[in-house]
Amino acid sequence: MLGVQNLKKNFGGIQAVDNCTFSVEPRRITALIGPNGAGKTTLFNVVAGVVPSDGGTVRLGGHDLTRLPIHLRARLGISRTFQTVRNFSNLSLEENLRLAAEPRDQHFWQSIFIPRSAPKNQLLEILKRVGLEQPLNYPSKDLSYGQSKLLSLARALLMPHKILMLDEPVAGVAPTLREQFKELLPDLQARGETIFFIEHDMDFVRAVADTVIVMDQGRVLTEGTPNEVLRDQRVLDAYLGEQL
Repeated sequence: MLGVQNLKKNFGGIQAVDNCTFSVEPRRITALIGPNGAGKTTLFNVVAGVVPSDGGTVRLGGHDLTRLPIHLRARLGISRTFQTVRNFSNLSLEENLRLAAEPRDQHFWQSIFIPRSAPKNQLLEILKRVGLEQPLNYPSKDLSYGQSKLLSLARALLMPHKILMLDEPVAGVAPTLREQFKELLPDLQARGETIFFIEHDMDFVRAVADTVIVMDQGRVLTEGTPNEVLRDQRVLDAYLGEQL
């Protein structure tokens, strides 16, 4: 599905991503973990096209994405969320979802006010799938932080995609919603989704991930099943006593 080969990214002499090579298999849940500053979000940004790489290749399916801008990578199947919520707080749930459902429309207000192809029952279904019970006209600014993350996930699901990339989906989320996410990701996998996510909550990683990739100092340190990786002495040493 996703193949990364010898990927590099340098910021002012600091090698944030250093010759990283790995793959994300289709219909699997793959976690990317590592201590703070390991380069995880930079790697996500390079893969998604938010920042250009300084070397290496990124492939999705049969497509070489390496030199493509972010909007073309999105059209070819990358859909992602960010560490911080990036919904439109001044819009309703429906308006937020319609913007995601029409990714090729470059006219912001046209996406909202002109009837689009996504029927309301499809939008309600996607809200139900992620566990949001609010009506479509509900103001997104009135959602809790965790609910806003669920809306971000709903928007990512509505975009035509081959892979979901989630940057710290449960960071800052209340325990009840964290449990909701813990059930939601395997449910999405059962529906055929390929999920690649960053997370610091190791209990969450243990519960949902099929494969774990560990980064340290910009490099891939190791990868394997959660049990294999989280017992690896190199991983324990990299975290320097952080809670695993």
